[in-house]
Amino acid sequence: MALFQQALPVWERGKQWEKNYFLVFRTPVRAGGRTMVRFTAAVSCMLLVNGELAASGPSRAPHGYCRVDEADITPLLTQQENVLVIVAAGYAINGYAMLERASFVQAEVVQDGRVIAATGTGGFAAYPLAQKLRRVQRYSFQRPFCEQYRLDAAYAPLMRALQYEGAPVELTVCPPLKLLPHGGVYPDYAPLAPVQRVASGHVGHKTPEPYAYYKYISKIGPAIQGFAVDELEDFLAEKCRGFTFEPRWDGGLYREPEALAPDTYTICRFPFNATGHLTLTVSTKAGCSLYLLFDEVLTGADVDFMRLNCTNAVEYRLCPGEHRLITYELYTMQYLKLCAVGGDLTVESIRLRQVKYPGVCAALPDSDPILRMIDSAAVETFCQNAVDLLMDCPHRERAGWLCDSFFTGRAEWALTGKNTVEHTFLENYLLPGRYPDQPEGMVPMCYPSEHRDGRYIPNWAMWLVLELAEYRARTGDEAMIGAYREKVYAIVRCLAGWENRLGLLELPGAWVFVDATRANRMTQDVNFPTNMLYAAMLETVDRLYHDPELAQKAARLKRDVLKRAYDETLGFFVDHAVWQRDALVPVRECTESAQYYAFLFGGATPQSHAALWRRLLTQFGPNRAGGHDPYPQMDEANAFIGVQLRLETLFRFGRHAQMMAEIKDYFAPQAALTGTLWEKRTPTASLNHGFASHIAYLMRAVRTGMR
Repeated sequence: MALFQQALPVWERGKQWEKNYFLVFRTPVRAGGRTMVRFTAAVSCMLLVNGELAASGPSRAPHGYCRVDEADITPLLTQQENVLVIVAAGYAINGYAMLERASFVQAEVVQDGRVIAATGTGGFAAYPLAQKLRRVQRYSFQRPFCEQYRLDAAYAPLMRALQYEGAPVELTVCPPLKLLPHGGVYPDYAPLAPVQRVASGHVGHKTPEPYAYYKYISKIGPAIQGFAVDELEDFLAEKCRGFTFEPRWDGGLYREPEALAPDTYTICRFPFNATGHLTLTVSTKAGCSLYLLFDEVLTGADVDFMRLNCTNAVEYRLCPGEHRLITYELYTMQYLKLCAVGGDLTVESIRLRQVKYPGVCAALPDSDPILRMIDSAAVETFCQNAVDLLMDCPHRERAGWLCDSFFTGRAEWALTGKNTVEHTFLENYLLPGRYPDQPEGMVPMCYPSEHRDGRYIPNWAMWLVLELAEYRARTGDEAMIGAYREKVYAIVRCLAGWENRLGLLELPGAWVFVDATRANRMTQDVNFPTNMLYAAMLETVDRLYHDPELAQKAARLKRDVLKRAYDETLGFFVDHAVWQRDALVPVRECTESAQYYAFLFGGATPQSHAALWRRLLTQFGPNRAGGHDPYPQMDEANAFIGVQLRLETLFRFGRHAQMMAEIKDYFAPQAALTGTLWEKRTPTASLNHGFASHIAYLMRAVRTGMR
């Protein structure tokens, strides 16, 4: 079946590679019959009907492809004559969250099976979104540009009116990409309202101090594309860092409408840390600037909008009148600060239109209220990180990361009984023959993405192979496994090229990732946890494709690493060994996470290393040695991924009660504070990280026997 009947990919002539250039495609739609919109775009687009959000997308696809999404707009056709607007981004830059592509939109409106409008063949007119500033800073290293608007009297008619008097641009048909069906799941855009006013006060001004964050947004070049500082029309981070905030009024229940006098602010709280398009209606008598500053948590008693090395800020310069505002990009927040600068403002109907996996309400069968609270946070974390891809986080990066996906794929199965999003994620990795900027045979660490600096994590390629084996066990999808054979063996050949004369991996120049601790710096020459993972990967290739030669190689490697890495005097596995003249000498320093690699991948067992096992059970974990740490020089496991490896180790070797108790100690503070689970054990990074939903899988494995 053709994914489009008539639509062709189009964009404004001569503008396909213009950075941060937005177009608005409009068509009238009469009510009458079931009305569907099929659409795709180079990066993303947003559908509005009579000014109200209908959908956003499409699902992301690999190089050479695009995915076709579908939206039923019938319920939104509330008038006899309606206007459909497609706002489309032409970013044309690289990032971790998207591909660098020439801009295009391809869409058609189908009513009762008949095409009534289609790009390239008739019905749509396109206009530049002149109210959106183009030459602005990036939102983050991984994602595209910040949103800054100068809303004039033409903006509301462009977005909402049936008739619009502007001059349309000349469109040209663009080279087509291969079309794929929608991937992942469709969200339901459920609205979430604030529940509390946290504080209000006065906005002042200062000259900000220089800030190291600027390295991420000012050093524009081949590795990170965008606009250099001297090209910017306006510098949002600099401007917002120049505000001062003086609290004057206490909080309470949030009530609308919210009236803000000139140069005042208010902070409101959503019931939990959530992700979506922020929508609100505002009115101003004389005009003003509205700044939306947000974050997942309060820092002190305020919103630190740059806590994540992002600029969590949106600016609207408003002309007098009423404005219906919808952020184009998706943002994550529990706390929202609204700042009215230079004029009065009345705000109402603040809603976060959530974009997340719909309908997941698989409650943990447990009587413990703390475990139920943690499980609810795990479900929320999964849902926000599993829509079109299995993502690491829904804010700073929105990237489809390997390794994270291994754990989130388990959670998807546990919570939904399906692996719909994981299938799309794996298909995206499968389809390209070769990835730009990667060594021959290596796969990108996250994808679809562009890595102009050539960075890659070889460990993540190994986690991909492990994930494929579990995906087959969950789904029985032999077709996917068969299609992956060539790519898996390309990874095997690539890694084999980095073996030293002893048959051990050495990975100079690569980003070797073991755990978000000092373990990632103990990688010079031969990293033992990485080699343990390598052995497990080779074993897995044998299970997937019946390759006894690789199984024998894995067994030899495992025996060698087990012998070299264990230090009898220390009583622990050390992290790495370095060459001294012609000998490979283990370095007598170790991390907690290395021990779990040994038990999960390196062949250690509670019987073979009984003393170490007892120490791990009694002197490590969330409350390490009861606060009297006998190993202060030994890095504790961090949330990503050492804590998950510890919990998996406890589960695998039958310590289920201890695992459940430790889940409470590790995750109860996180769930209580944000309603989501975190990237690290402290609130210093993402507080909504997809891999952490893995504990929903572990808890169900204990309570229901599912594995």
